[in-house]
Amino acid sequence: MLSFTEALAEEVRGSGVRVSCLAPGATDTGFAARAGTQGTRLFRRGMMDADRVARAGHSGMRRGRTLVIPGLRNRVLAFSVRLAPRTLTTRVAGRLLK
Repeated sequence: MLSFTEALAEEVRGSGVRVSCLAPGATDTGFAARAGTQGTRLFRRGMMDADRVARAGHSGMRRGRTLVIPGLRNRVLAFSVRLAPRTLTTRVAGRLLK
């Protein structure tokens, strides 16, 4: 989704159209309960409030950000994925979802 957003944002640059990708991480929306994953480490360790996520996404889009990642913890995790080997990243993700 991020690559698509970045490509689309590039295509419409200068037209006045804004394109943003919101990547919020674990958010308290009821999805985890519905999916049966509310007991996993990912969702037990502090979900963000949906209103806060929406405000951050709207604010980022208004400022022209192509990628909006609300919350320091989510930004750190997203950045660390870029540095870590893919095998480590998939293992960590697997543990968070157990």
